[in-house]
Amino acid sequence: MSNGCFVGRGSLAVALLGAAGGFFTLSGESEITLDLQEDNESVNDARNGVNERVDWYIRNYRATLTAECFRIEPSAIELLLKSTYTQVGASSDEIELPNPLVLGQDYLLRPNITLPVVVLNAIAGVVPGAAYTVDPVYGTINFNATISVQPYTVQLDTTAHEVFALNGRNQVFVQALFRGTDKASNRKVMAHFYRLALDIAEEFKLVQKSFSSLSVRLQATPDLSQPLDSTLGYYGKIIIL
Repeated sequence: MSNGCFVGRGSLAVALLGAAGGFFTLSGESEITLDLQEDNESVNDARNGVNERVDWYIRNYRATLTAECFRIEPSAIELLLKSTYTQVGASSDEIELPNPLVLGQDYLLRPNITLPVVVLNAIAGVVPGAAYTVDPVYGTINFNATISVQPYTVQLDTTAHEVFALNGRNQVFVQALFRGTDKASNRKVMAHFYRLALDIAEEFKLVQKSFSSLSVRLQATPDLSQPLDSTLGYYGKIIIL
């Protein structure tokens, strides 16, 4: 059941958890909605020979922050993207291809391949190079000849390359600071959210002309090192000014 909701309009700043530096403005003009929810379940008490519902227990408590952001700061998007950056060194790999293979279909190996590659089969040995085409830059292999024996293993070397983790596997955790006005009471308000999970791949549409506006949905996770707030618990705090 819904346990509470807060709506405000103002500016939203975020700070990367575990990184140097403080808050940077994500949007100078934004509208946020905070939805507090809890899933409850009842228990039965069979003491004294009576089986009846006696209490409710909170099974799961969560907070979701939805922000409609306008006038996005490009530098903020750049900082969030850089937070997913890693440098992958040169390596030697052995990759087993799916079985069965489909002729004419690209299969992803590794980017920045140093040619030549060697395709092997445990029974047939080395597969002739005329049977496949490798794109060394993007790291794909495409088979164009009938393959009688599978599966195949590809041996290859790669050079170093840069990676931005936009595949949803690595969420970015931020703390958020909202400064604005409570739309219900029209009073000044400041809200601090301790730990929010942001999936850049899902939230930021990279193929567009500009970042003039975007909608961000952040799932709050508790920070037990923070003091317990009467409204937000370990998720954060709201201060009415």
